[in-house]
Amino acid sequence: MPKCLVVDDSVFTRGLLKNLLSALGHTIVGEAGDVGPALKAFEDLSPDLVTLDVVMPSGTGVDVLRQIRKTNKKAKVIVVTASGQAGLDKEVIDLGANAILHKPFTAEEFRAKLVTMGAVSATSGTSTAKVTKVINLTKDSIVAAATEQSNGLTDWGEDTSFWQAFDSLLGAMTKDKAVREKDSTAVAYSLCTLLVNRLLIQEYVKNNPKVKNIKIQRPLVIACLQRTGDMLLHSLLARDPKARPFLLYELMIPHFPSEKTNGEDARINVAKEYFILESLLNESYRQMRTQRPAEYDKPASGVYLLANSFATRHHAVQYSIPSYQEWLAKQDMTKVYEYLRLQMQVLLAQRPCPDEGYVVMYDQVNNLYNLGALQKVFPDACVVQTHRRAADAMAEWCAFIEKDRLTRCDKVDPHEIGRFAIKFHLESLKRADAARKQPGAAKRLDVPFDDLMKDPVGVVSRIKKHFGYTESADLKKNIETFMKTVSTPKADYLLDRYGLTKEQIDKEFGPYLPM
Repeated sequence: MPKCLVVDDSVFTRGLLKNLLSALGHTIVGEAGDVGPALKAFEDLSPDLVTLDVVMPSGTGVDVLRQIRKTNKKAKVIVVTASGQAGLDKEVIDLGANAILHKPFTAEEFRAKLVTMGAVSATSGTSTAKVTKVINLTKDSIVAAATEQSNGLTDWGEDTSFWQAFDSLLGAMTKDKAVREKDSTAVAYSLCTLLVNRLLIQEYVKNNPKVKNIKIQRPLVIACLQRTGDMLLHSLLARDPKARPFLLYELMIPHFPSEKTNGEDARINVAKEYFILESLLNESYRQMRTQRPAEYDKPASGVYLLANSFATRHHAVQYSIPSYQEWLAKQDMTKVYEYLRLQMQVLLAQRPCPDEGYVVMYDQVNNLYNLGALQKVFPDACVVQTHRRAADAMAEWCAFIEKDRLTRCDKVDPHEIGRFAIKFHLESLKRADAARKQPGAAKRLDVPFDDLMKDPVGVVSRIKKHFGYTESADLKKNIETFMKTVSTPKADYLLDRYGLTKEQIDKEFGPYLPM
């Protein structure tokens, strides 16, 4: 059997590649996650085939390839990379790589490349089912993988209450049969990534204890239902020079040092790796990401930070897990928002808020529902809620839930989604209404959806004036420039697909109709 060396800085990518190669009849003789160990392993093990990543902690796969070809012309090398650097393909081929494969890729695409370079026969076969044994969807397997991925860290910090949420979520996935067997590794990987975040955040805070002293004063919180102009408002506020929004790669990897690789924040490559592996393990997810690519350097929802506590309504959207929803509804979310605050402090330590500026907090599904806990942890928060007639947005809500669940489930019941969506959003409005009646409730401004669509500059100016934020000279110009790039695709979502009517929705949401 051909001997293989797998080189990649991600333990999960190495695991997937090892399983792919094993399914094709190869013997894995070694693996490495950085330049030095890779060169030593190649020298000691004399492999017949090397899979080689490009971006690594202390150098690049190009450096490894160059050294390999100085001593060995016969070993086959396939460069497997997410890097989109111009000219990279030509450079590695010129240096002697036998092939280059860009992530994300399918198991069949990987096999086809190996066939082309003569590393396997044309009759060799593999399938995704054969390679998804890297992590089992069990607590022990996921925790062990998180420890390995974080280079042996085991300190979870003083607050271990998140394990209750983890156990509830994982238990519900099993009890409610919410995950397809073929996607169980993809889900396990996602949960493992969140545990890795916690371990590395804890390590960062231990090494930088003063991070807890960073003040988050008068954060501007967007707390509203989905499809009410919330994403647009967040994008508009992000154009304010005085605002400090959080970017997607920051939210996904809050603990990572802000270093540059080829002029780009190194966290962007790590974020890409996350989506790449999700795509490799889940074909439906791959198709969705092909249609809707992730924008790593753009402002995004804080749901990524809340997910690190495993207590987020986002999971209830992604999976049909009634038992988890019931558990979540009974929880005090104060500790979850305290941990959110800590993560924000870590991010602000790396890129502070502008002078006289403000943090923008946005979450698509949690802030309105958890408004009571939010204003307890952030007592000087300034809350903006956008309002839109529920009957005009409900079909979009349902379509969003359906598309998300179809990446993880073979079948979804549109009518069940309709019932879920009404309950899900009514609960948010009722809980938020109760929170506003509490003593010391957060300052609030209501924004009609139609106002935001007709006069985005005026709405943002009204928000800043209402809460007393410092004016920004370039804000109007920035918003007008941004709005030229915004297109509003025609929605063709139908309520009757989800067993709903406008009359029914207006009746359900009557007490909360927009002003």
